[in-house]
Amino acid sequence: MGKIFYRSSKILGIIGVIIGSFMAIRYGLRALNQSPEEKLLFGFILSSIVALIALWRGRCRKCTQPTETIPTKSADTEDDIIVSHRSYADEDEQRDPANITCDTHDSTYTTCDITVADETTEDDLKKIEGIGPVLEKYLKKHGFKTFADIANAKPSDIKAVLDQKKKFAVHTPDTRPKQAKLCAEAQRDKLAVLQNKLKGGRKA
Repeated sequence: MGKIFYRSSKILGIIGVIIGSFMAIRYGLRALNQSPEEKLLFGFILSSIVALIALWRGRCRKCTQPTETIPTKSADTEDDIIVSHRSYADEDEQRDPANITCDTHDSTYTTCDITVADETTEDDLKKIEGIGPVLEKYLKKHGFKTFADIANAKPSDIKAVLDQKKKFAVHTPDTRPKQAKLCAEAQRDKLAVLQNKLKGGRKA
């Protein structure tokens, strides 16, 4: 639409300049020997032509000025940003928590000990009377890695595992679940009293 208006204005302007120039020359020649009224008319026509030319040039400049394009945000781009943010948030939620202990020294600096949770935590089964290093390794190999594993097992289940190897078949694991329970609950006094009554894991 702007191009059509620009071309039309240009054509009309050229026609107007030609007609105006012709009239100005005609009246100019007459005004040299005519009355003051005709001279005044000649001045009015000439000034009108100049005004029309100036107006035409101003409109043409407006038509030819480049338009500024303002970039807009794409909906797809915003969706990508939101999805990316959610993916990072979900990844943070899936990380295992860590135990952090901090100590402040003279209010000048702080030291922190960070302990990351270990999924393969195993207890020291040698704290149970009747279990030595070799038997501990054997039990952990067969799934008894923590005090809770032994505490939740029946003596007969532990015995069945021990009987699979000849040198462990002589063990009697009747008190092992109870000892493991006291170890898991950190009841050291009760554990000591019970173990004083045992010899090799059996009641003395």
